This record gives sequence, structure tokens and C-alpha cells, in this order.
Amino acid sequence: MREKGKGKREKGKGLYAIFFFLNPKLLAPLLPFSLSPLLLVCLFLSSCTFLYLPPILPEQTVEPTLDISGSSGLTYQEQKLELSVFLHTIPEEGWLNVQWFSPNNQEAASDAIWIEKRDAGLSQTFALPQIPSKGDWRVVVSFGDRLLRQFSLEVK
Repeated sequence: MREKGKGKREKGKGLYAIFFFLNPKLLAPLLPFSLSPLLLVCLFLSSCTFLYLPPILPEQTVEPTLDISGSSGLTYQEQKLELSVFLHTIPEEGWLNVQWFSPNNQEAASDAIWIEKRDAGLSQTFALPQIPSKGDWRVVVSFGDRLLRQFSLEVK
């Protein structure tokens, strides 16, 4: 038979150890020594992350792109869909591509025109070559390999 208390933990020893470290009377003499490493660690960590100010980078130039702001967009008149694009600024000559997408998300038509710097300030009109069906039509305008804008209109 086992003797009582042998092989088992004595009650309260674990709790006594926890309360020993939380006892302010026992911690008071150790407080200055235990806080100084903690304060140093906090000081070094805060200076690395939260108070870091990145250096001011030199001014970067943005590559100019074709600007079609001010375009009136898609219109539906007399069973005809038309897209009007205003060429605000043209940084270089190239192909302006227009792709028409039907309500079932399939390409219905496409068109492209060659534009030059002297065409800046002009408005170009593109028409869908077929009578549009009911639904949400989309037109995607791109210049070279860059997507410029998507227009959409619901035909009722």
C-alpha cells in the first residue's frame, strides 16, 4: 500500500510558488534590478519599429499616359450604341483600341485607330456595328498594352 502523500504532489505547492512571485514584499528588493533589463529592451525595440522615420526619397517622375478624362462615354440612341472618347493628352503615337462586350460577356466587336500627338483635344466616336440586344453592354478602351478605362451601359 502506498503511503499517503508519497508519489503525489502536495496540495498548494504550485500555488505557493505563484503567489511567492506576486508578493510585493518579496519583490520590492528585486524591483530595480528586474526592471532595468526590461526598460532597456523596451527602449531598443521601440526605437526600431514605432519611431522609425524613413528617409525622404528623391522626387520620382511619373511616366505620362494617354488621358481620356472628360469623355462623355456610352450613349444609346435610335437603336445604336456609340462611344465618345475625348483625347485630352497624348504622350506618344500609337493604337487606341476599343472592344465591345455583349451582355453575355463575349466580344461583339472591336475597332482601333492610330492617334498622334497632334490629335490631342479632339473627340473620337466609335459605333457598335450591330443592333444591340437588351442587357448590360461594356466597352473597354486601351492604348498599346495599357488598359485605360471601361464604360458600361444597360440597354433596356
